[in-house]
Amino acid sequence: MSTEYGFVYVLANPAMPGLYKIGFTTQSVQIRISDLSRGTSVPAAFYKVLEVTTYNPAAVERDVHLLLDKSRSNSRREFFQFKSDTEAASAVLVAAGQSGFYQPVTDNRTRDALYAKPEPVVELSQAEIEERKKAGKAAIDGLRAICDGGFANE
Repeated sequence: MSTEYGFVYVLANPAMPGLYKIGFTTQSVQIRISDLSRGTSVPAAFYKVLEVTTYNPAAVERDVHLLLDKSRSNSRREFFQFKSDTEAASAVLVAAGQSGFYQPVTDNRTRDALYAKPEPVVELSQAEIEERKKAGKAAIDGLRAICDGGFANE
């Protein structure tokens, strides 16, 4: 088992709708976002969609790229096409779980995190619940299409 841990991440940019950068870093994801967003060739700043903490992040990222290859926008770039942030995050979570290298990091929690107060529960209306169910079903259908070797937007 590798003792190096890091993050596999999914980033999005409002100037590139439908394209998601899937990469890894051993620094913080926020530092990576700053590095990518700093250049003058990027019209808007990236934002984090998902961050997965794992040992051997380079190998996990490589497996995720291979498993999601059908959704890749350019074979030489780390950008993938998805309909939504939810679909991108779900696809990466499934692919990371299928990686032969994925090992969650569970022993790096700080004392503050252990004693953090939970966020308040948000009450949803029945209409909001139904809308979320529809969105979840659409995301699952998209993942099934990707896992079957197709594209989610076919």
